[in-house]
Amino acid sequence: MNRKVVTVGASFAAAYLWSAVASAIYCVGTGNLALLRLPLLQWWAVLPYWNANWWVTTWFALAAGIPTLVPLAIAVRFLRSRAQRRDGSQDLYGNTTWPSRDQIQRGGFSLRGKL
Repeated sequence: MNRKVVTVGASFAAAYLWSAVASAIYCVGTGNLALLRLPLLQWWAVLPYWNANWWVTTWFALAAGIPTLVPLAIAVRFLRSRAQRRDGSQDLYGNTTWPSRDQIQRGGFSLRGKL
């Protein structure tokens, strides 16, 4: 399958998943479970009325923040652990060092010049 198609499809799936989670959080938080029907885009329907009163504003912000911050926190954690491994602060396969001249020659490499 074409990589661009997969990337675009995954982007749309992630956006819809975000909308579905935000809609579910909003409907549960405001106590309007009757509104929670497919296609799960209720968060977008409330968007024009986000500042109607403090209750709607609070749940609107929570419903947007939770599905945004949770994947963001997971991504930051992943990138930090990845950067730690690149810095060499965490040995992946034990201690590694450069080979000595004898080890290079035993490995079948010929040395021409200075090492």
